[in-house]
Amino acid sequence: YDETVVVGYRYEWFGQSSAKFGVGNQSFLAIGAPGHRNATGVTVGALHIYSSPHSQSNVDSSTLGQVVLPALERICTLEGAAALGEFGASVAASAPESPFQATVLAVGAPNEGDENSDLRGGAVRLFDLDLVGQSEVGFFDTHCRAGRTVQLADLAPSVLRATIVGPRLSRFGRTVQFVPLPASADRVAAAALLVAAPLANGRHDLPIVPAALRELGAVFGWLERDSQSSGGGLKLPSNGTRVQAVASASWHAAGSEPTGRLGS
Repeated sequence: YDETVVVGYRYEWFGQSSAKFGVGNQSFLAIGAPGHRNATGVTVGALHIYSSPHSQSNVDSSTLGQVVLPALERICTLEGAAALGEFGASVAASAPESPFQATVLAVGAPNEGDENSDLRGGAVRLFDLDLVGQSEVGFFDTHCRAGRTVQLADLAPSVLRATIVGPRLSRFGRTVQFVPLPASADRVAAAALLVAAPLANGRHDLPIVPAALRELGAVFGWLERDSQSSGGGLKLPSNGTRVQAVASASWHAAGSEPTGRLGS
């Protein structure tokens, strides 16, 4: 079989994370490089995105819906915004219906945050892929193309859907994952975004946390879209908002053991 080798730049930690996904009739591979340096030499992290032409009509059923990448071309690099933020340490794509219907790309920066309440709390950014293929607003048509380096500040709210910020010192975004949720009597088929914060303390409002509450760890979850029931789960944040994980999550689970680091 054909083998493709993709090599990163010096000190990038290229390959720390990766995700395959498809949109329209194309296949993509996103590769995280949390040690990436920007043009001024600051380590901000990055996500490199590669494409491979792949027709949906030619998908072999024997691959069980897997996205195949026979040849790769780097189409863009999304560059992190915070010094030492480790943008690209984790990445996951939502594909609730098929490999060619990814709707959201989640990218973690677990060391981001430089204010007291957000100090090294970490962040996860959500990129909306629904508009791909519409030349006036599509992510891959207007931003991620021709090998460009893209700054997060240049992305419109229709593309950079939201930024979710973790609790202080929690390393929120160390891992991200979309998990499919099957349909039930009170819920349509959907997906949930799970984000780990392995250094989360049992209390986020104390300047000095008691030893018994330190580094319990936590996992936060968001439903990708509303359920069928009247109560409904919270949808993923949108409209370019910046939200706190604790306040916006559909649910979260905390560890029970000091230094147990749930989610690590």
